[in-house]
Amino acid sequence: MRKKLALFLSGFLLATGLMFGRAHETTNVRHGSTLPPTCNPGDVFVKSGVLYYNHSTSAGTCSWVSTAVASPTPIASGGTDATSAAAGTVPNATSSSASSWTATPTLGASGTTAGRLTIDATSATDAPALGSELTSSSGWTSTGWTGSYDSWTNGSSNTFALSETLPISIGSLYQFSITTTGMSAGSITVSLGGVSPIQSISSNTTTIFGVDAAGTAGLSITPTSSFNGTVTVSVKKITPISTYGLLLKDSTGATSMRFSQELASNASIFVGGGAYNLTTGTAGMNTGFGVHALELETSGLGNSAFGFDALRNNQTGQQNVAFGTYALVNNTTGTDNSAFGDDAMNSNTIGENNTALGQGALAGNTTGSQNVAVGLDTLVSSSTAINGTGVGFKALHDSTAYNNTAVGAYAGQTIGEGQQNTIVGASSDVSAAANSNCVVVGYHITCTASNQTVIGTASTTQALVYGHAVSHGTAPTTSSSGCAVGSASNDRNGVINLSSGATACVVTFNVAYTAPVVMLTPTTATIAPYLSAVGTTSFTVVVAATSGSVYFHVEDVQ
Repeated sequence: MRKKLALFLSGFLLATGLMFGRAHETTNVRHGSTLPPTCNPGDVFVKSGVLYYNHSTSAGTCSWVSTAVASPTPIASGGTDATSAAAGTVPNATSSSASSWTATPTLGASGTTAGRLTIDATSATDAPALGSELTSSSGWTSTGWTGSYDSWTNGSSNTFALSETLPISIGSLYQFSITTTGMSAGSITVSLGGVSPIQSISSNTTTIFGVDAAGTAGLSITPTSSFNGTVTVSVKKITPISTYGLLLKDSTGATSMRFSQELASNASIFVGGGAYNLTTGTAGMNTGFGVHALELETSGLGNSAFGFDALRNNQTGQQNVAFGTYALVNNTTGTDNSAFGDDAMNSNTIGENNTALGQGALAGNTTGSQNVAVGLDTLVSSSTAINGTGVGFKALHDSTAYNNTAVGAYAGQTIGEGQQNTIVGASSDVSAAANSNCVVVGYHITCTASNQTVIGTASTTQALVYGHAVSHGTAPTTSSSGCAVGSASNDRNGVINLSSGATACVVTFNVAYTAPVVMLTPTTATIAPYLSAVGTTSFTVVVAATSGSVYFHVEDVQ
């Protein structure tokens, strides 16, 4: 009623303003049984269904012009629910009065609460359908196993696979359940439909997971030689959910969004277009938002996917988080991965415990684990690397090996198969892809060979080190009689012990220097040492004919 009156007043005021050639910025709307004696220009008054407009332009003066307001048409009740409501009516309207009505639209079973839209699901919307059992008593190859279908026990030290030929179709989806009992040692790996291994099992448990068949190979269970347990199995074809709780369609009739009605016990939510949502077995606590997000999820637990194709191929992987287009799109069984950014970890299949933050971060990783990549295209070439850490734009871009750390934009981007490198500083790097055990600290500096530490740049004028500087390494050797290098010595610092009668001592380095400078300090003045020769691989000390010790220190000048 109020809405209709407001629309009418808007039209009336516009019309009368145009008709009389003026409009007013401020309009007071009042109502009552008697027209007021005083008013302002532009005032509106409603009396007994008639609207009056003050045409006067003088304050306090009233010149009322009237027009009648048409009575509103009552809104009819349209039945008890949305499916029976006629066009132009309101579902479940409780009154045909024009001034007041309420409606409680419902869909599904009766008995819903007023003011709430309830969608009652059926078993068709709760979960995918499982076909009949595919395993049977025929078609088994059981060399080294004892028992029969459906209880097989591995023989002593047997490593032959237990297998069965099954009618598997490429691209079809299957639920595989296996129970192991009585085992106290060893493990088994299982494969189905060309997907191998699906799972490695090393405890007495029941495991249920889904398989997107890549081939027509049947079931295979391969034991280790120490596996001594019994297995029972089940394989059933999965028919995806075809009835969804809610569909939204575009103007062409194509479904643009689907809301899956999961079993409450699964604690899962799937929203998107084109999703199968094949949650079966022990799957639960999964959240998928986006077209194809978590589309092939079968028995994974605790996964979250946001974005187009995010975690699309995940089947049994657990505790993964994917946020971004194609993030973790190819993950199948990998667990505990976190990928944030378009294409982040988009090649990962079984890698675990990885963290990628940034577009394309860890994009090439397939089976590598325990990697951390922060920044666009960081660790992008890593496929099987372990324990890599790259922080910064394209840090460790080409790294494929283990235990490398790079912090800074472009840091360590040349590292390929090299391992155990630590690079800190923007654009700092190694000179060759195979360099290993390099430590580089500073801006735009390079480790030119393996096992090298570089701190500071060519423009560094002073290096400050507080506390005791301790050098480590293997003691150099001596080739002269009557002298020996102390056991705590190394190529950089040490002590030469002289016996009575020794007059010279040749000290040979373990690692050659470029341009060594040697400093000597005698324990007593009577030794009077001096250097007779200094080379890149050794130095010679000449002393007076007496026993004692001489300390040496070597610096390499480059």
